[in-house]
Amino acid sequence: MTTSSRSYWLSCGKVVVFAVAVQETWRKGQLSVENHGFVMLCNGVTSGACRGGVSIVMSPQAVEAWIAAGSSVMYFGPRIIAVKFKLLDCKNRKMAVRFVSAYAPVSTSGQKVRNEYLDELQKCIISCSDEEVLIIGTDANASMGTRTSATDHVLGPYGISKQNVAGHLFRDFCETMNLCSAATFFTKRSYTTWRHMRSKFHYQLDHFLVRRMHLNRVVDACVYGALVLDSDHTPIRMKLRVARNLKHKAGRPATLRVNRGLLKCPTAQSNFLDAVEKADPSLSLPERVRCAAKATLSASYRAQPGWFQQCEADLLKLIAARNAAARNFRGLNCCEEKNRGSTASIKKGKSKGCTHC
Repeated sequence: MTTSSRSYWLSCGKVVVFAVAVQETWRKGQLSVENHGFVMLCNGVTSGACRGGVSIVMSPQAVEAWIAAGSSVMYFGPRIIAVKFKLLDCKNRKMAVRFVSAYAPVSTSGQKVRNEYLDELQKCIISCSDEEVLIIGTDANASMGTRTSATDHVLGPYGISKQNVAGHLFRDFCETMNLCSAATFFTKRSYTTWRHMRSKFHYQLDHFLVRRMHLNRVVDACVYGALVLDSDHTPIRMKLRVARNLKHKAGRPATLRVNRGLLKCPTAQSNFLDAVEKADPSLSLPERVRCAAKATLSASYRAQPGWFQQCEADLLKLIAARNAAARNFRGLNCCEEKNRGSTASIKKGKSKGCTHC
C-alpha cells in the first residue's frame, strides 16, 4: 500500500493502535478488506487515474466498537470516509466517536476542486451530532501556521509558523466549523510531517482536527517518527481520553501572600506582635512567627513596591481616572462605529431608491 499520510489515534493511552486514518491509498472505488481480525475500509474514485483515495484501518478492538455502533460506513465524495465507534469508559458508560479520514487536494489545485472538497467535508461535519466526539485525521495539503492572535481558536502556539494561501483558507474553514488542530497545542521537538524533496523545507501538512469543546479530551498529539513507513510523510498520532463525562476542575482558591509591608502600619504591627505572643508555646519561635504572619499579614492581592506604598492613595485615584478615561474612549469609538454603520445604511437605502425610480 502506497500512502502519503497516516494519522494514528490511540485509545486509553495504550501503545497499541486503535484505528488508523490513511490518505492517498491509490485504490479505486468503495471496498472492505479483512485480514486476521483487522478491517480496512477504502474509498476512492471509480474511474480514471487511481491517485488519491482514503481508508480507515481498524484493529480488532475498533471493529468491535464499530459493530456495536451499527457497522455503518459514510462516504462523502472520493476524498472522505467516516465510521462511528461506540466505546465504553471505565464506568461502562457509552461514548460515541465519529472517526474520519480526509485527503485534501494539493495546494496547486484549482479553487473549484478545493471548494468541492470543503463542501463535502462540511457535510461530513454537520452530519455528526453534538453527542459524538468528532476526530478528523487529514492530509490537509496546506500550511496553516500557528496562532497569531489571542482570538485564534483553531491553532495553538506550537508548530511550524509557515502559512500559505491554501492554509489560510483551510484555517478559516476550521474556524467556521469550530475545529482546532490538536497537535498545535502541545510542545514537541518536531512538527514536520512532510519535507520538500528539492528545497528540503519542512512543512506541517497533516493534522488531527477535533471540535474545540472536545480539545480537553486530547491527552497528546504529536509526530510519530518512531514508526517507519513507506511514505514521504511522517505519521502523526493522538491519544484521546475515553470518558463519557469529564470531571470539571474546581476553581483554584485565592493564593494568600504575606505582605511584610503591612508592618509599617502601627495597628498591623501591634496585631502581629499579639499573635506571636498568643501562638502555641510548644512551637518554635520561627514557626510562631510564620503562623502569626499568615494570620495577620496575609493578603490576596499582590504586594506593591515601597515607592507605590508611599503615594498609594494618590496613585489609586490617578489609576481610577485613567481607567474611566479609557472606558469613555472605547464607548465613543463604539458610538462612532454605529454612526458609520447607520450612515452607510442610509446611503445604501438612498442608492437603492434612486435605482428603483
